[in-house]
Amino acid sequence: MMEASKKRERILKVRDLHISFKTDSGKVNAIRGVDLDLYKGETIAIVGESGSGKSVTTKAILGILANNGTIDSGSIEYVWYDEYTGERQERDIVQMSEREMQKEIRGRKIAMVFQDPMTSLNPTMTIGKQMQYFGARTNIAKALLYAINGGVDEMKGGVIIEGIEKMNDEYLDYDKVRKSYSLVLKKLSKIYVDAMNTIHYMHDKYAYERGQMALHDTNVERLMAFGAAGLSVVADSLS
Repeated sequence: MMEASKKRERILKVRDLHISFKTDSGKVNAIRGVDLDLYKGETIAIVGESGSGKSVTTKAILGILANNGTIDSGSIEYVWYDEYTGERQERDIVQMSEREMQKEIRGRKIAMVFQDPMTSLNPTMTIGKQMQYFGARTNIAKALLYAINGGVDEMKGGVIIEGIEKMNDEYLDYDKVRKSYSLVLKKLSKIYVDAMNTIHYMHDKYAYERGQMALHDTNVERLMAFGAAGLSVVADSLS
């Protein structure tokens, strides 16, 4: 026997929405009596020719109409669940203040990707909950020195990066230095990443980050980044 379909849950209800704009030529009635419903897990498309009011309608829902725009009548009822208590919340966005919209709705519950997505989204990142771990700055200028002197610490004489051949040539060959430098950076990156993974694993297990993670969604994409010191020195040296 097939399982009974779940009841659709309406999260947005727009009724009899009227919006006008004050212009030098007088009042312009841009939106006249718009009704729409949006249900959880579903997508709605607002289709129309240029100037028909698609953008104005969606901007009204987000509370970002132009200064000369006014919602004359109608309602925009939005339903969400409190992220801490799980309690059902329902408000008429038209009646909410700018401060309430900024604190509770805009960017937290409702967001907009404008018509030029490249100015709104980073094409190298996915959409969702993300956490970035940022490590210490890598001294890439010193890494270049390791690529030339065989990975040896000039002060203490110990080998820091193993497997690097020391260059004793009277004149340095660019291709040879570049190849050795790439190998040093590869080894150095692994050291940094392993260290950061260890540090943050222990933080997750014992320290404050464990409490912070409890406030996130279950599936959080974790990213890692490192700073770079000495970039200009390396660029000048290789050039």
